[in-house]
Amino acid sequence: MNSAFLKKIVWAVDTMESEEFRRNAQFIIGSLTRGTSAEVYPVHVVGYPYANAYQSNDFEEAYADLAAKRLNALSETTGIVQMKPGLVLIDREGSIKKSVELVTDYALGLDADVIVVSTHSRGAIGRLFMGSFAETLLLQSDIPVISVNPKAAVRERISRILMPTAFDERFRPGFQKAVKLAKLLGASLTLFYKEPYFPMLDVSPQLVGFLQEESEKRKVEARLCHQWADRYHVPLEICMDKDPGVVADAIEVYANNNNFDLVILVSQTSEIGEPRVSSLCRKVVRGVECPVWTMKTDDYDQLDMNDAN
Repeated sequence: MNSAFLKKIVWAVDTMESEEFRRNAQFIIGSLTRGTSAEVYPVHVVGYPYANAYQSNDFEEAYADLAAKRLNALSETTGIVQMKPGLVLIDREGSIKKSVELVTDYALGLDADVIVVSTHSRGAIGRLFMGSFAETLLLQSDIPVISVNPKAAVRERISRILMPTAFDERFRPGFQKAVKLAKLLGASLTLFYKEPYFPMLDVSPQLVGFLQEESEKRKVEARLCHQWADRYHVPLEICMDKDPGVVADAIEVYANNNNFDLVILVSQTSEIGEPRVSSLCRKVVRGVECPVWTMKTDDYDQLDMNDAN
């Protein structure tokens, strides 16, 4: 099945890692390609200490040749028929930031729709859970990123998708994409809202009125979401947790306790109008046990939800 919004996937893969380490990334890519016929472009970055800072040498060339050989074998070893020939990129600066730039520049040049990257298993230090390359990619990429924990139980078919939301119109483009993806994959979609905790020392009538007004707006947005999902014949469930608490923790618990196959996160724009990945997104990526698709609010054209009427 062809997809107008998912045509090219860049797979940032370390071919020197074990097959077991990249198996989950392979599973999620397989699910997406079976549902959308998207093409997959694997890429391996050779950096420090294997790349020479000034010019290539015999050791670097041998390492790069081996990486290229393993990249080009992925179509056979993974069984993904849409796998394209791999590309080896050389990072002579020896920095993670440069390696990420090489991958994102390559993805932008392809007009890729998403980059898939494996994280690392949960460690004692939370920030190290994603791994330096994966976290830097998540922070810097203007292209949506799918983060995959190689230690989690990832299924080969995506049948249940979770999308946390604030029921704010800024998240509509992401919701549109989630609905269309669910339609292509034959999956159900769940929207999850968690009431955030705000310490209120002075509960004024004005504040109470504002909170009530926001609650009514969320109800209207939820009805529009149902109408839009019905238009695409996508099963939609909405869970609203109105007990105030820590939003990221609630998302992690809900996702892990309900066996979702994919979480879609939409990160807001910054105060100066630039897309950014929020601390909530980073915390959720570290904590949930299934792949996480992170996109930014400026990645897609705005959607008029009233068209669903």
